[in-house]
Amino acid sequence: MRVSAQTGAQNRVPLTQEAAPAPSHAPDPPLQSGYFPAATPPMAVIQRAQVAMGDEPKYDINDLAEQSGLSLKMVEDYWLWLGVPIHSIQGQMFTDFDIEALVDLKKLIESEQLGDTTIASLVRSVGHTGERMASWQFEALVENTVQRLNITDAAARQIVAERFPQIASELDKQAKHAYRVAATRVLQRNSEPLQEMNRSVSKRAADNLPTPWAVGFADIVGFTKRTASMQPERLATYIRDYETRTRDIVTSGGGRVVKMVGDAVLFLADTLEAGVPIALELADPNSSAMKETPMRVGMVWGQVVQRFGDVFGSRVNLAARLTDIATPNTLYVDPGTAALLVGYDQYSLSVMPEAQIQGLGLMRPVKVIPTTVAA
Repeated sequence: MRVSAQTGAQNRVPLTQEAAPAPSHAPDPPLQSGYFPAATPPMAVIQRAQVAMGDEPKYDINDLAEQSGLSLKMVEDYWLWLGVPIHSIQGQMFTDFDIEALVDLKKLIESEQLGDTTIASLVRSVGHTGERMASWQFEALVENTVQRLNITDAAARQIVAERFPQIASELDKQAKHAYRVAATRVLQRNSEPLQEMNRSVSKRAADNLPTPWAVGFADIVGFTKRTASMQPERLATYIRDYETRTRDIVTSGGGRVVKMVGDAVLFLADTLEAGVPIALELADPNSSAMKETPMRVGMVWGQVVQRFGDVFGSRVNLAARLTDIATPNTLYVDPGTAALLVGYDQYSLSVMPEAQIQGLGLMRPVKVIPTTVAA
């Protein structure tokens, strides 16, 4: 996959475009003989899926400990960290692939001298990501099957459940490739020499760790009211399109989406030069991606703590609070961030009335306006 700064830029459709009328459902097709019926014990379903994916379940948890060289406690913890409850891993349900993964983990622990906390964090990272990814993919396939065959959601799930083991084997290749791409980007961000990230940032600030970032937070104005009357199918489409277009804006601008929280997005950019244009495009009522869907955005420059794939700190909280008080289709920054933007010809800065920032006290936020709009 070639990573392009223009990903998805030409294919965005306004969120206000009406969805096509829901088709009347044709009679559901009969269940395929290979479908795992609801009455099938969960472990049998898992084992049949493993066989379909080329793995033969033949080991119990004690076998895993013995053949991997890890303690039984570590093996049990490993599956818990992956998100598999301890009570569900009884019997011979493990495969050669599981043993290989544990052997590789043991080698990594020894070669990198990993402590218990780090081991848990690394395994949880892939467990959490893997669970979310598999669920995301399954639901995307269900939606596609509903639309393609004009059947109900329940019938589509049965068909996808039959096909998913084979499809998952192919998607696994894509996941490995995506991880390589992501790992390369992380390495690039963290291997380059620390440079002055803004012409107004002092050398002392640039030398301090953690590294400063442009932290942005954006959400839809009146999301609850806007979506209250939507049918489930329409709501799902609306959320999917919103998240897709938001991610496209952030990614094409050189930023990184940290997470989506309901209708809100938290994102980072290496510099204000990258972060502010992203924030302004999200807030722009004429944006091809967000047209007629009013957004409000807050952004600050500062140091954050990055852990567990998330970001923490007072600067993150401030960005969120600025979003809360921003007016529709605007970008608010704090006075310190605004000072770093002084002298940029492409922006006009407007100091707003003093406001109470929840948990942070009184502050006079500053609205950032593109000079093309200000003029």
